[in-house]
Amino acid sequence: MQEKLKLSKSQGASTLVEVKRMQNVPYALRWDPLCELHWTVVKNILNYLLNAKDMFLIYEVDVKRELRVSCYTDVRYLTDADDLKSQTGYVFILNGGVIDWKSIKQSIFATSSAKAEYIAASNTSKEAIEKVHTDDNLADPFTKALAFPKHLEHTKNIGMLPARNLM
Repeated sequence: MQEKLKLSKSQGASTLVEVKRMQNVPYALRWDPLCELHWTVVKNILNYLLNAKDMFLIYEVDVKRELRVSCYTDVRYLTDADDLKSQTGYVFILNGGVIDWKSIKQSIFATSSAKAEYIAASNTSKEAIEKVHTDDNLADPFTKALAFPKHLEHTKNIGMLPARNLM
């Protein structure tokens, strides 16, 4: 498989005459140098799908182990030569198994690689917040006022005991 192939809008039809002519031509019949790179990319994708058709994810279950969620994010600055936007991606891992991933072009233009990294981290944080159920967050008693029954439930869940139980 060839890696790091650069595709660009400039490789397609550029004049109105070319666009009109290409609208009626099936993609498979467009044998010109501009389409050769696109065909290589299509072949790479089909090859990947063919080789991955029998693969699947396995999630181990260990009731004695605490659930551990990890998240990794990365960005590639100025990936798209046409609009100068960056590519960003993240992966969430639960006890060693991937549970969610995404790779997308950033929606806004970043003027530096640091800003692109900040945008990626911000978007990934939003995804993490959506995935974590916060109604029963054990840190709630330390960060906000709770009704007494809810406070009592939370303090019990984190192992806090009234002082009278220690004497």
